Amino acid sequence: MPYLTPQQTRLRDDIRGLVRGEVRCDVITQQLFSTDAGLLECRPQGVVWPRDIDDIVACVRYAAEKGIPIHPRGSGTGVTGEALGSGLILDMTRFMRQVVSVDDDSVCVQPGLTCHRLNTLLGRENGRKFGPVSGFGPATTLGSVLARNGAGKHWLRYGVPSDHVLELKVVLADGSLVTLNRQTLPQAIQTSPQESGIRPHRAQQEESVARGVALARGIVLGKEYSLADQVYRTLSPARREIEAIAQKGVPIDRSGYLCQDNAGVM
Repeated sequence: MPYLTPQQTRLRDDIRGLVRGEVRCDVITQQLFSTDAGLLECRPQGVVWPRDIDDIVACVRYAAEKGIPIHPRGSGTGVTGEALGSGLILDMTRFMRQVVSVDDDSVCVQPGLTCHRLNTLLGRENGRKFGPVSGFGPATTLGSVLARNGAGKHWLRYGVPSDHVLELKVVLADGSLVTLNRQTLPQAIQTSPQESGIRPHRAQQEESVARGVALARGIVLGKEYSLADQVYRTLSPARREIEAIAQKGVPIDRSGYLCQDNAGVM
């Protein structure tokens, strides 16, 4: 049994009393989860393998109360440290990797499911696939694909993952559970004039909506959000432009590269 410091023991016992999943805070587990496929290294305080969304909510609320960072993790195949952190790792790949339901034109999955397993199932059931997959296909999880909105080399053909999302259940930084889709903005992150008793100014309403979108994306409003918004505004016209070129008959391969030397590369 690995030795635990009093702090590690307290953290483990606190979380074990809140969740049904497994909790480890020993040095060996910390070291195993301190790296991903890249060169970076950061040792977490502990690792939790949640069994369901209630476990995730409980962990996030506990971490928010104690001021501990939360780091959701898939297979750890990233090379830029996105699965690393000094707080509490939530590993989705042990228990939360199920296909919840399959309909004629949609599928409901848990974040720890790998893209390879999903496409194997869809191909066997109805000859379909989830196209916008980035990273290492056999191990990349759907949670990581959606978190980064990474489309991979076939982005022009299949678009980005967000193009194919119908609905998401999201746990916010305070532990609130909201359901997001294309028609609704989560009520938990909107300012209600009835609750405040004050009619908000239009600029305040826009700020509230912008903050809600930022929180829903998991991005803190500020420089990070401005950068993400700037990148989106830059890439969206570029994508529309190259799609317009493709419609004119200019050959484009599956990777999204123009096949003419004088047309440039996207």
